[in-house]
Amino acid sequence: MRRGRWRLNGMPIIISRQGVLLDGVQRLHACIAEALPLQSFVARGVDDAVLPMIDQHIRRSSRDILAARGATHPRALVALTTRLIRYEEALDLRAISAAPSWPQIEDVLLACPELEETVAESMSMSGSPLPEPIRTAILCIGLQHSREKTLRLLQAVWRPHRFEAGEPGAALRLDIDRELLAGPRTPAARERLFGIALLALQATLEDRKLRQITWHDGTDPAKPRDPLPDLRANWMLAGHMDSRTSALPEPAMPAVSFETIGPAEATAYLKQSSVAVELNKAHLDAMTRDIVARRWMANPQPICFSASGRLVNGRHRLMAVIAAHLPIAVSVVRGVPEDSYATYDLQKKRAPLVGTLGQAFGDEALVAAMANLFWREERRRPNTQSRTATAAEIQQILAEYPRLRELRGLARRMVAMARASVIGYFAFVVERDDPALASGFLSGLETGADLPRGHPILALRSMLLRLRGEDASQEQQLAALLDGWRRFKLHAAEVGRGGPQRAAPAAPSLRPPSPIVESPAAAAIAELQRRKQQQAITAAFSRFVMSRPSMQALMQETARVAAHGLGAGYSKVLQYNAQTSSLLLIAGIGWPAEAIGHTSFALGSGSPAGLAFSSGRPIFSDNISADQRFSLPPLLKAHGIIRQVNVVIGGEGVPFGVLEVDDSSPGQYDGADISFLAALANSLGLALELARDTAERDRLLLVRAAAQADLQHRMRNSLQLVHTILTLQADNAEDDVARKLLESSAQRIITIGIVTEKIQQAGQQEAVELCSYLKGLVNAVRDGLAELAEGRSVAVDAAISGVWPAKRAELLGIVMAELLTNALQYGRGAVHVRFFDAAACARLEVSSGHPVSPSALAAGQASSAGLRIAAALLREHGGALTVHQTGQTVQAVAEFPWPSALP
Repeated sequence: MRRGRWRLNGMPIIISRQGVLLDGVQRLHACIAEALPLQSFVARGVDDAVLPMIDQHIRRSSRDILAARGATHPRALVALTTRLIRYEEALDLRAISAAPSWPQIEDVLLACPELEETVAESMSMSGSPLPEPIRTAILCIGLQHSREKTLRLLQAVWRPHRFEAGEPGAALRLDIDRELLAGPRTPAARERLFGIALLALQATLEDRKLRQITWHDGTDPAKPRDPLPDLRANWMLAGHMDSRTSALPEPAMPAVSFETIGPAEATAYLKQSSVAVELNKAHLDAMTRDIVARRWMANPQPICFSASGRLVNGRHRLMAVIAAHLPIAVSVVRGVPEDSYATYDLQKKRAPLVGTLGQAFGDEALVAAMANLFWREERRRPNTQSRTATAAEIQQILAEYPRLRELRGLARRMVAMARASVIGYFAFVVERDDPALASGFLSGLETGADLPRGHPILALRSMLLRLRGEDASQEQQLAALLDGWRRFKLHAAEVGRGGPQRAAPAAPSLRPPSPIVESPAAAAIAELQRRKQQQAITAAFSRFVMSRPSMQALMQETARVAAHGLGAGYSKVLQYNAQTSSLLLIAGIGWPAEAIGHTSFALGSGSPAGLAFSSGRPIFSDNISADQRFSLPPLLKAHGIIRQVNVVIGGEGVPFGVLEVDDSSPGQYDGADISFLAALANSLGLALELARDTAERDRLLLVRAAAQADLQHRMRNSLQLVHTILTLQADNAEDDVARKLLESSAQRIITIGIVTEKIQQAGQQEAVELCSYLKGLVNAVRDGLAELAEGRSVAVDAAISGVWPAKRAELLGIVMAELLTNALQYGRGAVHVRFFDAAACARLEVSSGHPVSPSALAAGQASSAGLRIAAALLREHGGALTVHQTGQTVQAVAEFPWPSALP
C-alpha cells in the first residue's frame, strides 16, 4: 500500500451472515497501520459453513511468479535476491530473514533491474568450480565496482595455474577444493564459502595479494563470527526500497458475476491462461475429491481474469472441474490489473476448522492430524495422489466421530511412546474394536504399572520406545501398535478378559549371565528379563517419587534402585556445590558412612562424574583405569571400581548434580542401561523441582499472610481514626439531627471494618464459608454495640451451608450488619437472625420489636439511614429489601440472588 503497488485483484473481504469477519483480517490491519484507504470487494451474508473452503490453496512461490513473468532462470534469480537481502541484513546488523517474501524480492528486482542479466551471465560460466549461487552473488556485487577485476577473480578460481602466486582467486580455489574433500556442503559450509569469496573479491578489487583466506563463520564457540566486508558501493537495497513511495493508483472497477462452470466452460477458460507454471497434482486431486463427493461449497473467492482476458487465478479449480466431470458454482471477476498474478495465494494455507467457529479449544493441530490419519488409513483410495485430507474431509470425519476430538488428552500424555496423532487415532481404533478390553489395555500402555514379566503390553512399550528413539514414521508406529493390540487380545483370550495381571515377584538377580557359561539363547532370554525388570523398577520408583518422601529418603532410594537396576554394588548421588565448584557425595550404596556428606569430586576431567556434569552428556566407561578422558578419584581406586556410568540430574537453570553407578566386576554398559539410569535421574530432577516449587509456594503464603495481617492492622487503625473523628464531631454538634447522622456514620465505619475483617479471617479471599462467617459477624456487631445489646439476646439460625464468593459474602455481610445494627439501635427485646434458602433466592430475616412504619421506609422517610443504604445495595445487585410489622414486632427481609445469578 505504502509503495503504491496495491492491486484491486478481485479477492473480497468476507463477512458471514452473523457479521463475523471470515477473511480479510490482515488487509484491514494493514489499512489501519498505514492510515491509507483500502479499495476492495466485500462479500456479506456468507454462510459460516464455507469457512473451511476459504484459502485452501497451494502457497504461490516467488519462483512461480517470476516464471509467469517470463524469467529465464527464476530459481537462480530468487536465490540471488535472497542472498543479497541477507547480505545487507548482516551488514546492517538486522535480523536475518528466514525466507524473504515476494514483496521483498520484488523490491530488490525493482531496485536492481540488471540482476536478471547478471544471472544469465553467471549461468553461462557453468564450468566454474565456484557454486552457482555464490558465483552469481559475487558477480553481482563485483560488477558494481569493476567488471574487469571481478571477471579476473572468477577466471583465477577457474584456472588458478594461469596466475601468479598470491592471486586471491587462486587462494579461493584452494578453499573450494578443501571443502570438496571434506564432503557434501552444509548450509554452514556454504555460508563460510560466501564469506571467503567476499574477502577474495575485496582483495582483488584492492589489488592485494592473498596466499590464504581466513574467515570464521561463528560455528566454533571459541571463535566469534567475523564481519562480512561491506562491498555494496553506491547501491543499497534498503535505500532503493525505502525511497520508492507513491500514492495508490486509482484502479478501474472490475466486473463481478456468479457463474456455474462445467467442464466445457472450464476448458475454454483455461485456454486463456498464458502461465506455464506446473500444476500441483496433490492439490488438484484434493479439490477433485471434494467436488465428486459434493463437499464443494461455493465461496466468494473468485476465478480472476485480467483486463486483456488472461486467466490469472483459478487454474486448479478449473482443472478439478474437468477431472470431476461436474459443474461448480463460483464467482468470476473480470478486468483485474494485468500484473495481479503476483498478488494471489501469498499467505499460508488456512488450517482446517476442527471446532466451532469462533470457539478455539486448544490442540486444533493435533485433532486435525488425528482426523487426517483416520482419512489416510480408512478412506484414502489407492490411486489418490495426496496424503493429506482436505479441510472439508477433516471436518466431515470429526462430525461423524467426535470421539477423536476427546482422545487428544490421552494422546498428549503418551507422546513419549509415539507421535500424539498416532496414539489418538490408535486409541479410537482400539475402543471401536473392543470397548471392554480397550480401557485396561490403554491404561496399561500408558503407565506400564502392575504388569507381570512377559506381558504383551510391556513388550509393546519396549518396541514403541525403540521406534521413538529411531524417529520411526507414523506408519511404522501405527503398525507396531496394531500388532501389539492383536497380541494383547490373544493373551486376554487365554487368561480370560480380566485385563492386566499383577506383577510377578522380582527376579533374585539382575546381573546378566556370563556369555562363557551360558548359551546365546539363554543369554538373550536373561537380557530380555533384565530389561523388563528395569522397566518395573522405573515404574515403582516413579510411584515412590509421587508419594513426596523426604529429600534424604528420596536421594537414598534413588541410589538404591540405580544400583539394583544395573546389578552393581555401588552407586552415588552427587550434588553440585557452586561455592567449591565440585560435586558432593550426599547419598550412596556400598560406600563407607564417613564418605557420605564429606567426599567431593572435581569438575571437568578431574573425575568421570565431573566430566558428565561439565559436558551435560552421559559418561560411561567399561575400563576406567585405562580411560584417558579423566582422572580416577581415590575413592573409586580404593574400592576396586572397574566400570561406571554417569548421567546428569537436571533442574531449572544449573543441573542439580550427577547420578552414578559403579561396579567392581567386569562387563559392559549399553544404551539401554544409560536410558534406564537417565529415567531415574529425570524422575529425581522432577521431584526436586516440585520440592523447590512447594517450598517457594509455602514461603509466598507466609509472606502473603504477613502482608494481609499488616494490611488488616493498618485498615483497622484507619477506620478507628475515622470513627473517632466522626464521634468527636458528633459530640460537638449542636443540632440533634446532625449529631444523629454523625453518630450513625461513625457506627457504619465500624460495621464496614467488621465485615472486611471477617472475610479476611475466613482464611481465603476468593470464597467464604457462610455459617461460621455469619455467626462470627453477628457476634462482632453485638460486641461493637455492647451498650445497646446489654441485656438483649441475639439468636442466629443459618440454614444455608457451603461457600460463597467473597464479593457476594461481603454484600451479605454489609446488609446483615446494617439490619442488625438497626435492630439493636432502634428496636426492643430479643433479636432473631435467620438465613435460609427460599428456592428462587437466599433470604435473610432480622426480627425485633420496632415501632417504625413500613410505609415510611418505602417512602424513603424512615429515620434509619442504614436501612436505606441496605435497600440501595440490594437493588443494585438484583435483590430487594422489605419490612413487615405485626404489632410491636418488625421483620426486615432481604432477598439475595444466588451467586451464579448475580451480575
